[in-house]
Amino acid sequence: IISSVFLLAINLVHFYLVRKVRMNGKKQASLFLTTTYPNTAFLGIPILTFFFQETGALLAAIFTIITAIFHFSFGVYFSNMYLKKSRSALAEVIKFPLLWGTVIALILSFFVQSAPEWTFQFSKSAIYLAPFVVGLAFKIGRIERSYIYGFALKFLVMPALLFAFLLLFELPAPQEIALLLLSALPPALTSTILAIRYRLDEKYAASITSYFTLIFLIIVFIISLIY
Repeated sequence: IISSVFLLAINLVHFYLVRKVRMNGKKQASLFLTTTYPNTAFLGIPILTFFFQETGALLAAIFTIITAIFHFSFGVYFSNMYLKKSRSALAEVIKFPLLWGTVIALILSFFVQSAPEWTFQFSKSAIYLAPFVVGLAFKIGRIERSYIYGFALKFLVMPALLFAFLLLFELPAPQEIALLLLSALPPALTSTILAIRYRLDEKYAASITSYFTLIFLIIVFIISLIY
């Protein structure tokens, strides 16, 4: 419940704040995606498992599922709203296959004990394919002023909003720290994939993702040495 309410709130807050940035609609949409949705799967699960063992892995897995549903629905809708009308943006959500794939997988999980072997083989291939696609879009260039704005949204506004939500609930300290860490993860690789699919500014999205991920990994490395 906390994750769902928080993700809905951060979508609305970021959508409004990104609109205030002076840039074209494609860049606004890319900035919204990269600052709203964290890399909970590729980075969140292993990092939280390292720091919090089974509790961290479970929290990261649940947060990843909820984030994926929001990413493929609200994320697609709001990013398209920077370029299209509401009805057209909603149509893009309805037509988006990853949303329905995630929903169907969740439904099947209640009835199927184990997935077919070919699905695991496909997943392993997809894990390497996603960074490859992002790498193709990445272009090293000068750091734009909007990166600073995006950095503030991703690493300050998002954790601060979650912290405010956590004040309303009583959770064990390790769980609160784990959720705060999840909220401060760098941008999800899927956001750049969405930027490519909807012909947004994929180079801008890939660049922000790369820079923010590098900064985050350096910080985590320093923390791990202290921890």
